[in-house]
Amino acid sequence: MIRRSSQRLMMLVVLVGLLPGAPALALPPSVADGLAWLEANQNPDGSWGAASELTVTGTTLETLTALDPCTAAVSGGATWLAGQGAANHEFLARQTAGLAGEPESVEDARLLALDLLSRRNPPETDAGLPNWPEGGWGIAPGFETDSLTTALAMLALDRTGFNGGFSVTDDTVAGGATNVYEWFIPGNALKARIQITVAGATVRLRMTQGSPPTPFDPYFELPPGGPYLIVFPDSGLPFTPGTNYVAIENPDGLAPTATYSMTASYETPDFDTRSLAEPLEYLRQAQNPDGGWGSQRGVASEFYTTLHVLLALFPYTSYELDTEIASAIAHVKGQQLPDGSFGFDGSTVSYVTALATLALVRDETPTFGVETGDAVAALNALQDVDGSWDQSAYDTALAMLALWEHEVPPVAEAGPAQTVSDVDENCIENVTLSGSATDGNGSVVSYAWSDDCVQIATGSSAAVSLGVGTHEIVLTVTDDAGNTAVDIVTITVDGTIDHGCADTDADGVLDDGDGSGTVGDNQCASGVRQVCDDNCPLDSNPDQADGDGDLFGDVCDCDPGDGQIWSRPGEVSLSLTHDGITGQTDISWAAPAETGGIAALFYDTLRADDPADFTVATCLETDDADTLAADTATPAAGAAFYYLVRAENGCPGGGTLGAGSNGIERAGAACP
Repeated sequence: MIRRSSQRLMMLVVLVGLLPGAPALALPPSVADGLAWLEANQNPDGSWGAASELTVTGTTLETLTALDPCTAAVSGGATWLAGQGAANHEFLARQTAGLAGEPESVEDARLLALDLLSRRNPPETDAGLPNWPEGGWGIAPGFETDSLTTALAMLALDRTGFNGGFSVTDDTVAGGATNVYEWFIPGNALKARIQITVAGATVRLRMTQGSPPTPFDPYFELPPGGPYLIVFPDSGLPFTPGTNYVAIENPDGLAPTATYSMTASYETPDFDTRSLAEPLEYLRQAQNPDGGWGSQRGVASEFYTTLHVLLALFPYTSYELDTEIASAIAHVKGQQLPDGSFGFDGSTVSYVTALATLALVRDETPTFGVETGDAVAALNALQDVDGSWDQSAYDTALAMLALWEHEVPPVAEAGPAQTVSDVDENCIENVTLSGSATDGNGSVVSYAWSDDCVQIATGSSAAVSLGVGTHEIVLTVTDDAGNTAVDIVTITVDGTIDHGCADTDADGVLDDGDGSGTVGDNQCASGVRQVCDDNCPLDSNPDQADGDGDLFGDVCDCDPGDGQIWSRPGEVSLSLTHDGITGQTDISWAAPAETGGIAALFYDTLRADDPADFTVATCLETDDADTLAADTATPAAGAAFYYLVRAENGCPGGGTLGAGSNGIERAGAACP
């Protein structure tokens, strides 16, 4: 038999109007009404809530990125959340989880997760101590491990992709039989480790990549005993990243059944999955006989903590937590009130009902039992007429997430992270995106890939050209019911700016995106990001939106609605000829090198008495079409006249009068 152990960062999402060609999706009315309330009640600074804004905003972002990660509300909330300092480990975990679903914040969330990992308590070996085995997180440095903070940390780690490895306890393999475990090892893994204890009979352990081992593959022979530690490649055999298979064989058909416990882990440059096993073991040991969890091991069960721990266990089922989850689910169902809701001391509480419903939905998807149906009905009944739950962003966000997941959206898999090199140093590289998806109650009908919320390809597999830098690529899958889901994969194209791979405005579109060596010779059309030059290289515009089609992006176009102009004209160079007999001064000039468009140019000619102040200048000509002007006035004895010409093409503010000796652009009088 093959037992799967794979972990991915997965987020349920509805993308409404995000991707060109994406089917429109009608949210369930309760979720749509809740979404409208959240968007209308966001604080001006981007946060939600009047108190505990970090917890409320982090939770709200987790829901909103599950409905559409590319909205202004999400962007504003993520900007606010990223700027906060987390006062304790609970807040750090909530901050990390909230940022993980916003594509532009993925790297910020990853760095916060690494910080969170560094704050974990060491394990305790003395089983006689009351809070043994430790190994999780306390509320702050120096505090003992507690169940709630550890659960929140594990949820945050999973959302940022820090998940992997697997464990089995007391698995058996009969004489002559083989058990096979599927295990994904990422491309940046440095080592893979398997620790195993064996009883009953000698077994053989093999590991291969791509397909299950055969009897001819190398093996480690392990007699009863242990624990044995096998480290690849240190133990003499290499390993290959990707989908690997671990086989445990009891080779002697006449041998008794072998029993074994095994933990598999891998190590990358910044993460060791062994750091997951210890906090999970703490949660396992801290579970009470009634199936719930208290604040710490040995403390009576508390429902809010229990719900968070249960939700934290679901992403780590590869660590053989089925028994603990089943016991916790039974505990949750035992707390359900007669009307289907949940709360404290017999009183319904909206956010508790939402958390409990979410736990039941995640446990039973895609076929739901009576208790889950009752919980969903109760949660719908608790919604206020304004679309919120108790006028609380926290309650509303949790309720929306539970009700949306009850719709059973598909699950997207964007594939493992990739790092490629710009081998020809042209600032772009071809990358193959390969995704997959499953749907619990229907079929997947479309795949779309986006970079910075702009679609770049369709299909489950797609070849794209990506510029040098890090790209958070979003795979969006849609099922036959119109439900969608996303998964984010990080693609890194290694290169340097030494050969022109600059992205001055850091919007993911290279200044010289076509690698020609000349910036601006092939500017991106609206919505196009690859193999073209940034159409606003000094102003961030990831979508390269260009409403008037003049190949200058809207954010830097002086008139985004007029395709004939895009910027103010440049400085005009002029020459003067003075006739000493007639006293007339003739001014002539050529059109500026930078015309700012293809529209006809008009000119203002200004005369000033002070070369440092043209704000009170006289306008000799206004909006004249030719490149000549004449002045019959003569300056007083000992004085002088000074002239400048300003080109105009219709852009607001007109053209420039150039800069003074201080480098600051000159101001000039407006010529009516």
